[in-house]
Amino acid sequence: MIRTLLKLACVALVANATWHVFGAVSPHYKFKDGVEYAVQNGGQSSDDAVREKVLALAAQFDVPVTRELEDRDHRLVTICRLLG
Repeated sequence: MIRTLLKLACVALVANATWHVFGAVSPHYKFKDGVEYAVQNGGQSSDDAVREKVLALAAQFDVPVTRELEDRDHRLVTICRLLG
């Protein structure tokens, strides 16, 4: 009986940890997908307009944006525009 309760408690702990990890990682992937969509479907938008969309997505998903990240995203937008 006690063994079964311990097993159930372990399963509950693993399920709880999985839920919290998913909640922490999910906004990052939503942000990444949003950036890819904004870059690929930017049409005739300027690089600055796409960059503004990326910064808006970062604010929407509470992703911290530093100057280094802004510079990297700007290069990513430029490279994707050249390739696409």
